[in-house]
Amino acid sequence: MITAVADRLREEWSPQQISGFMALLAGVGVSHQWIYSLIWDDTAQGGDLWQHLRQPKRRSKHRAQAKSAGLGMIPNRVGIEHRPAEVDDRRFIGHWEGDTLIQGHKQSGLVTLVERHSGYLLEARLPKISAELTKASMIQLLKRHRGAVKTITLDNGLPA
Repeated sequence: MITAVADRLREEWSPQQISGFMALLAGVGVSHQWIYSLIWDDTAQGGDLWQHLRQPKRRSKHRAQAKSAGLGMIPNRVGIEHRPAEVDDRRFIGHWEGDTLIQGHKQSGLVTLVERHSGYLLEARLPKISAELTKASMIQLLKRHRGAVKTITLDNGLPA
């Protein structure tokens, strides 16, 4: 299947055309997004499929600019692997993990805090995603548990 897609790309077919062709001819549902992923994976491995796109430079230029601008990167970030061993053991109460769930493009979401030993969950709705609202919600959630907060580890990862 990958070979058939690559052959069509080299014949200057668009990913949308290939997607429709594969569905009609082979009965295989291949989305155009999957084809673009295939192209960019091929590019990362030194391939040339991107050169057969009708507008080959626009996407790669956009990605290069986003990476050079450092978008999504947290300055002076300390990784989760550097937290104390006591936290990983889950033997003591007071070590919390926090995360946010986002709906849409930062329209609204949730902030969650889970105590690692007990699994106790705290959550708050965020009407809008912002650092200030997230911080205020976390403080409000933890006020009732002041004595049971030793560390808070946040997942600083990017969405998959």
